[in-house]
Amino acid sequence: MKIGDSLRQKIDEGLTLSRFGIVVLSPAFFKKQWTGLELNGLLQREVVGRGEKVVLPVWHNLTPREVTDFSPILSDKLAINTNQGINVISKQLAEVISEHEIDEDLTIVKHSYLSLDFSFKSLSAMSTGKLHKYELFLRANLLSPPVLKAFRLCIFWPNNIRISKLEHLRKGVDRKIDNQYYTEYWYDEISPLYPGEQKELIGLDSNAQIGYEFDNDIWSWVNSNSIKLQYKIYYESIMPETGDKNFKDLNEF
Repeated sequence: MKIGDSLRQKIDEGLTLSRFGIVVLSPAFFKKQWTGLELNGLLQREVVGRGEKVVLPVWHNLTPREVTDFSPILSDKLAINTNQGINVISKQLAEVISEHEIDEDLTIVKHSYLSLDFSFKSLSAMSTGKLHKYELFLRANLLSPPVLKAFRLCIFWPNNIRISKLEHLRKGVDRKIDNQYYTEYWYDEISPLYPGEQKELIGLDSNAQIGYEFDNDIWSWVNSNSIKLQYKIYYESIMPETGDKNFKDLNEF
């Protein structure tokens, strides 16, 4: 954070972009109003996310009755107690987080806030024999006001399709979706997007670029298995949205 930044906005951003919230419940926690507000935000994500686990509770100097009196919903969640020691706590938290990295049940929902257009450009001059090279393009239109100031774009790329060029995207975790393995690549878009404006998020006119290649055998595998690009977009103040695009349905640019 820098001088002049909004503390509330940064907290909202953290609550939205974080996959999990490790909440240390204690008598002091129960007495403070702002900790309760942050907890409410995390619990709301579980409600909107159709039961997706977000809150990871840790009890400190509390009895089950005290937790129930504060929140019956929290008392229903299996928690770790600090009297178990830091090694046990860190191990159990790591197990939960690592399970998310190979996620069998990533829910794909229709996108409604941004209109996304995936396409590709064939780099025929660089293709040799059976090896075909392509450049991925992703353009976005903001469907509704207000101005979208910043968001995080995550692309889940099928591991069988080799990436030959990667610029301005960071590598995340591997995960399993519909029995296929994917690697996450992401970046933060910080320039504003205005309603009705089209913006190139990935492509030759963008900082973020993805080049990929495959031979005829891989192309046959992509077609026969309906391999998809998966994506997820995290916003500052609203819930993230996810979607997918079949590779064989990409339009040539």
